[in-house]
Order: sequence, then C-alpha cells, then structure tokens
Amino acid sequence: MNSKLCKILSSVVLSALVLTAMPIASNSVYAENSVYKNNNYYSGKEIHVIDSNSFAVAVCNASHGDVIMIDRDITLDRTIKINSSVTIDLCDHRINLANNAHIEVGEKVFSHVQYYNVDHPGYYSSERKVTYVSNPDVAVYDAFGRFLYYERVPDTEVVTYENVWHPGWTETKSRDIYNYLDHLDIVIEYGDIVGASGYNGADGTENTFGNCSGRNGGDGKNAITVVSGTLRLRNVSVTGGSGGNGGDGKYQAILHVPFFTGNGGNGGNGGDAGHAVILSRKGANLVQEKGVILKPGNCGNGGKGGPANPNHWVGKGSPGKRGMSGHNVSAIRKDF
Repeated sequence: MNSKLCKILSSVVLSALVLTAMPIASNSVYAENSVYKNNNYYSGKEIHVIDSNSFAVAVCNASHGDVIMIDRDITLDRTIKINSSVTIDLCDHRINLANNAHIEVGEKVFSHVQYYNVDHPGYYSSERKVTYVSNPDVAVYDAFGRFLYYERVPDTEVVTYENVWHPGWTETKSRDIYNYLDHLDIVIEYGDIVGASGYNGADGTENTFGNCSGRNGGDGKNAITVVSGTLRLRNVSVTGGSGGNGGDGKYQAILHVPFFTGNGGNGGNGGDAGHAVILSRKGANLVQEKGVILKPGNCGNGGKGGPANPNHWVGKGSPGKRGMSGHNVSAIRKDF
C-alpha cells in the first residue's frame, strides 16, 4: 500500500509541474509585430518602402495586418490597388501622384453573367392608314365631238387613323455580376497624399489660320478611389489634383488682301479640379478618425486671348477671348 501511495503522489506532483510549465491559453494572438485592427490582432509585419517600385511591390505582396511604412517622399507614376487589410504609415512623408495615377482601395472581382427577363406590356398606338379609291376613266373627244380615247384619272388617297394593338413581349437581357471585397479595412495615416495635376494646354501657333487658339488644360486627377471595404484616415491630408491651365491664344495670319484683318485666337479653357476621395458605391466606406484634412485640387485658369494681327492693312482685327477657368469640385464625391 505504501508503495502504491507513493506512486500516486509522485504522479500528482509530476502533473502539477508539467501544467505549471505550460503557457496559459489566451483568446488574443500576439506576434512580434502584431497590429490591432477591428478588435482583432493580426500578426503583421513591417514593410519599408523608399520609392514607387518598392511601394507597388509591397502593396501587391502584403498580407492582412501588415504595416507598409514610407521612409521618404515618393512619386507614384502608376495606379496602386490595395486589396488587403493593411496599414499604410506615411511616417510624415508625402505621396505625390503623377501621370494619371491614383490610389484604389478595394476591388471588384467578376463572378458570372446573369441573364434576366424584362416584360414589356402590350399597348395601343394611333397609326396612319392610307387607302386609295379608284376613279373612272374620262373620255376625251376632239373639237368635232369625236371620241379619241379614255384618260386615266389618278386614284383618290384616303387617310384614316386607327388604334392598333401591339402585343407584349419578353426580352432577355444580361449583366455582369461582380463580388466586392467589402471585408477589407485599410488604414492610411500620418502624412500627405496629393493627386496628379492635369497638363497645361499648349499655346496657339502664331500667324496661322487654324491653330492660333490655345489648347484646353487637362483635368486634375482624383487622389483616392474607394471601390469596396472601409478606408480609415488618421492624421493625414489628402488633396485632389489641380487642373491644368489653358494655353494662350496667338494672332491669326493675314491674306494678301486689303480688308482681311487677322483676329486673335481664343485662350484655352482651364481643367477641372480633382476630388480628394471618391466613393464609387454604397458598400464603399470612408471613416475620418482624427486629424484628417480633405481638399479638392485647384481649378486651372483659362488662357489669355491672343491679340489681333499687328500687320493689318486697312481694318484692325479683334482680339481673342480669354478661356474659361475649370470647375471647382467637392473634396468627396459619391457615385451613388
């Protein structure tokens, strides 16, 4: 009995020591570089980027919970699509967008083609109906009363209107169905993002007939478009791109005739300003948490009208008109 009791006590003591050495289970999972988002811990990693190429690669390869850190000001020359729940820490730096580039948050993925029927009800319509009534031929005689021939009389046109029933029909149509990544939760914080500016319009060509007016400036580009999911902004400034200025007009050429004057060409119109953020659908969400500044870009100025050709003969031409400035827009645009 004593030996059995000793074995039992030894087993109890050994079990207690093993249990003491085991870690205590927890509902939260922590990693060395864990990131807390949406009441969950993600074992994300820090990815440091220094230019457009490394940023594009980092966004493409990032996993949920990763933190992409911008180590210097960078210029993005391509559109960046963010399709994972990451945090982009600008680290007090600026992203300048160029060449029509923008930042696209979320994604829509093609699912299938859906076919559906559209029932068109029947209806009446008043329609014009033309009938012709024959007329008898008319006998033709000569001056002495002798019969020559019968002359045909054109038919009489009779126009009536009647209600005509058009039966209903069923039309089969199709539409593309997409799945949206609305589970995404993306954070951009601590820095500045500036949208791409529109190009400046070229000046007119002096002393020509068809090209003396200035060209229009390009529209400013939108900085961020949210396609799906939620974009959270913290301590960040986002500005839309500015519209380009219109080109200046020059003067028109003169033909070698005394009364051809040579007018001035018109200035080109300025481009419209770009939005800071576009929400493309109802499922796209924007959350401004703290320290957020959203601004549209500046609209482009219209170009100056060209002067009349100073080398006129008899009459002086008219100067061109100044181009119109572009349109101002809101900081946020909702496409729904």
